[in-house]
Amino acid sequence: MNLTDNLSGGVRMNYHSTRISAENYGRTGNVTAELGVQMRVSKHVTISSHLFNPFRAQLNDFNDERMPTIIGVGAAYRISDELYAAFEVEKDIEQKATFRAGVEYHPADILYVRAGTSSNPNQFSFGIGIEFNNLRFDMAGSYHSLLGYTPQVSLTYLPAKK
Repeated sequence: MNLTDNLSGGVRMNYHSTRISAENYGRTGNVTAELGVQMRVSKHVTISSHLFNPFRAQLNDFNDERMPTIIGVGAAYRISDELYAAFEVEKDIEQKATFRAGVEYHPADILYVRAGTSSNPNQFSFGIGIEFNNLRFDMAGSYHSLLGYTPQVSLTYLPAKK
């Protein structure tokens, strides 16, 4: 929702459900909220912040298990029409902070090339995107130091802008 020409904000409610079919586990559900704000500082710079689960929703009575509360702050910098960089620091209140950085290069009208990294644990990602008329096809892969490689593919339909 636009609050001013350069300031936007949003609120989202989520319902989380966990069900384990094995005996004596059952299921549980809870509600969380998210709050976000984004401010365009200049033509090239945008900053934002995000808060997930500010009320520390409880998952289970056992060990007082709760959904994480996560705070994030980020910035994006459009270096040129072809080059874009983004940075984020995210902190789960019970874990170490995670730093993320990524770049997107747009060398041709239909082609996007992307790369990124994050800490805690170290992870590297890369990808390409092709946009043709109202369709966008993206392929990406990431490498996690413990889990190995993870491929990702998406096909997105973009409605015509009014």
